[in-house]
Amino acid sequence: MSGENAASSPLRAESIAKWDRDADVVIVGYGGAGACAAIEAARAGASVLLLERAGGGGGTTAMSAGHLYLGGGTRVQKATGYEDSPENMRDYLMQCSDDPDEEKVEIYCNNSVEHFEWLVGYIDAHPDFIRPERYRNEVLSMLREESGLGDLCISRPKTRLEWGIELPFDENYVCYVWFDALINYLTAIGYPDGDDFALFWGASQHLVAKDILKPHAIFWPTMLRAIGIEPPSHINVHGYWSVDGRKISKSLGNTIPPLSMRDRYGFEAFRYFLLRGMSFGLDANFTEEALVARINADLANNLGNLVSRTLNMTDRFAGGVVPAPGDEGELEQAVQDAFAQAVTATDHHMDAMEIHRALEAIFKAVDATNQYLEKREPWKAAKDPSRADTVPTTLHTCCEALRITALLLAPFLPEAAQEICSRLGIPDALEDARLPEAAAWGRLSPGLTTTKGEPLFPRHERESES
Repeated sequence: MSGENAASSPLRAESIAKWDRDADVVIVGYGGAGACAAIEAARAGASVLLLERAGGGGGTTAMSAGHLYLGGGTRVQKATGYEDSPENMRDYLMQCSDDPDEEKVEIYCNNSVEHFEWLVGYIDAHPDFIRPERYRNEVLSMLREESGLGDLCISRPKTRLEWGIELPFDENYVCYVWFDALINYLTAIGYPDGDDFALFWGASQHLVAKDILKPHAIFWPTMLRAIGIEPPSHINVHGYWSVDGRKISKSLGNTIPPLSMRDRYGFEAFRYFLLRGMSFGLDANFTEEALVARINADLANNLGNLVSRTLNMTDRFAGGVVPAPGDEGELEQAVQDAFAQAVTATDHHMDAMEIHRALEAIFKAVDATNQYLEKREPWKAAKDPSRADTVPTTLHTCCEALRITALLLAPFLPEAAQEICSRLGIPDALEDARLPEAAAWGRLSPGLTTTKGEPLFPRHERESES
C-alpha cells in the first residue's frame, strides 16, 4: 500500500522517505476513502502516516484538516503539510488507562496541544478574552508544559459506551459529549453558511461556570482554530452561589426553589438580587435576609418611592399630565449630570461584564433624583407663591429621570421598566429604543398623560419579623 500510494502522489520519493521511516503504511489524502483505509490499517496493527495534499478542495473539517488522529493500541502519525519536519511530529500514543495490564483501546483525539502556543499568544494579545482576570491566569497556568495537559480525546468506543452521537467517519465510535456539545455554539446559529452565523458569531459572548473553564477556554478555541474560525469575543466566567455559607446541594436540602421565590417576592425582585448581589466571577452567599434587605432598600424605598412620589405629585399638581419645564438651575443640572454618568458607566460596566457595577451606577442616579426631590420640595413649593413656578420644572425633571431609568433597567427589570413607561404615557418607548442615544436627556414630551398606579415594588418583612 505504501508504494502504491506513493507512486500516485506528486511527492518526491525522498520527501516520502523522510516521513515514513517509522510507518508501515503511508496514505496521501485522508478524506473519504483515505480516511477509511487509514482506520482499517490502524486496526490491523499497522503504524500509519497520513499526509494531506495541501490546497485540496471541499469544506474544512477537523478530520480533513488533519487535526484528528486515531491512537491507543496503534500508532498513528499525521502531517497537514509536506513542509513540516519529522522532528516536529509527535508520537500520538494515547492510553485510556494508567494500568499497564489493561487492554489499550483506540480512540480519536484532537491535536489540541499543537495549538497551545498559539492560544497563549492569543490570550496575551487579547487580555480581556477570558474574564475576570483570575480565570485568564488560571488558563495560562494550565497551558504551561509542566501542567501535563494533553490532547482532547473526542470519542468513546461503542464497546464501552453505546449511547451518544456516532462519529460521521467511523460507526464504531460515539462522540465525546464535550466535543459534540461545544459544536452546538456554531450549528445553533447556522454554521457554516447561515445568515445568523455571519451576523452573530463575530459578536458572540460565552457565559460559563468556573468548573467548565477548561473545555471552553482551552479545547474550544483550539477546535475553532482547527477549522479556521475565530474564537468568541469573550469567555465570561461566573462563580457559584452558596446558601447561608454552605454549598448548594440536594443532599443538604438547601436549594432555593425559584417558583417559591416568585410567589413570595416576584421574579423581577429575585432576579435583581441575584444580579446585584454577585460580583461577577466571584462566589456569593444567598440568605433570605439579604434578599429582603436588598428589595426594600433598592426597589421599594429608592426606585419604587421615586415612581410613586413623582406620579402622585404629577397627578396632584399638574392634573396627571407631564408639565412643560421652566427655567432650569444647578439642581436640575446635577440630575442631568447624574444620568449622563449613569449611561456612560452602565455601558462601560456591561461591556466589561460587571453587571453589579452597572446596576450600582443606575441606582446612584435614582438616588440622586430622590435627593433632588427632597431639596426642591414640590409639595411645599406648590403652596408657596414665590416658589410655585418651580414645580413644573421639578416634576418634568423627575418624569424624565424615570424615563431614562426605565431604559437603563429594561435588560434587568423588563416588567418594571415597561410599567414605568406605561405610567409615563409612553408604552412603546422600549420597543425600538437603542442606547445610549435613547437615554439622551430631554426626550420626554410635555402633555403626556400619566397614571399613578400601585406601588411598583412593595416592601417585605423578614420571615422572623412577620
